[in-house]
Amino acid sequence: MINCDDIISLITSSCQIIPIITEPDDLKDIHLSYSIIEIVNRSSHTNEYLSKLSNTKIVKSVGTVLTKEDVDMCYDNSIPIVFSPHFDIDLVNYCKSKLIYIIPGVSNATEIMSAYNAGINIVKFFPCPSKDKIQELKQYSKVFQHLKLYYIVTGGVTIDTYKEILDIPNVIAVGSTSIKNIDNSING
Repeated sequence: MINCDDIISLITSSCQIIPIITEPDDLKDIHLSYSIIEIVNRSSHTNEYLSKLSNTKIVKSVGTVLTKEDVDMCYDNSIPIVFSPHFDIDLVNYCKSKLIYIIPGVSNATEIMSAYNAGINIVKFFPCPSKDKIQELKQYSKVFQHLKLYYIVTGGVTIDTYKEILDIPNVIAVGSTSIKNIDNSING
């Protein structure tokens, strides 16, 4: 099973942007040098997207995982990482039983601590569509800085906001549907 340190190493060895794939045409827009991508599980095409990427070195993850059936589909496709837009302890435990690393969505201090207390060290801060939410995340980063807790920020991240977000301590990546063609040298 992939673990927290593996994910951090995987993400930080690349450009810290996780392209989020929502449509078949999105696949042609991404550089195959990304270390991880997220396929959104909102349509019957999820398996098709996964099969198109089967011969790449990209680590595939699936997002919008809401149910045990979604987890089973990921397990059947050897997906090591899933993203959920919410924190659900039953879903977390089911993923653990399938040896799938779940990154649950959180948007407030209670959800952050619930995820942490469930053994989660990487959370998806979702959504983050405004400067107010970025400021909120900066505060959470300070409050929880002594925990081994990391954030992947999604939901509204744009070309104009991603650098500010990546500068927040313990933010290891951003995920975006609109940022797919950034050169992997952005951090250097």
